[in-house]
Amino acid sequence: MYGASDPAAAERTAFRRAEKQYKRYKPAKLKGASRPALREAAVTSRRWLTSTRCLRPTGSCPPGSAGATAPGSTAPCSASWTGRRNYDVSLPHKKIPDALASLAKNMAIPAMPFGEEFKPEAAIVNYYGPSDMLGGHVDDMEADWTKPIVSISLGCKCIFLLGGKTRDEVPTAMFLRSGDIVLMAGEARERFHGVPRIFTESNQQEISALVSQLSGEDDCFILDYIKNSRININIRQVY
Repeated sequence: MYGASDPAAAERTAFRRAEKQYKRYKPAKLKGASRPALREAAVTSRRWLTSTRCLRPTGSCPPGSAGATAPGSTAPCSASWTGRRNYDVSLPHKKIPDALASLAKNMAIPAMPFGEEFKPEAAIVNYYGPSDMLGGHVDDMEADWTKPIVSISLGCKCIFLLGGKTRDEVPTAMFLRSGDIVLMAGEARERFHGVPRIFTESNQQEISALVSQLSGEDDCFILDYIKNSRININIRQVY
């Protein structure tokens, strides 16, 4: 999934070179910035990639709740991923919130065979701090790759790389903003992807829509966290 049989060779691949390039990416508005071309995920159209903007899912696992982990790592809300390339449902886990499951089902419809309904069986949560990244990998843990992965972005904007079926193919870079949902389906299930950079600078976060919804008395700790972080919730049908 994440590892490479030859780490030295992986460092020389096109995907790894892109990760290093976009890790140093600076927006054009900043003085002296080098700015490789990026696409907007919301307008990127592929047979194997669908993106929808400005959806506001609720009921996800917030920082500090059961299932939360340190920044940059992953944790399940439903089935548990052990790091041994399989899900272990015998470990403690919680039911995916109904609102989140319903959102995933609706978003998965374009990638599902006619008459079949997506079954949200696992939700993996990735927490990113200011300097965190997620290296290029293929999501190969599920038994049936014909079912999509519904990936929700919350918090600071990031760069998302979508490559090919090997690390030797040059990936496409695009922005993902808070509220974006990417549907990984079809050929995308076999493609390397990763996140080399998030933007925590106040003029680059692009989280105003999310901040406007965090005005409650108990929202202050979430607001402080989200201004310097990104949360990705990806929902999967495991079996």
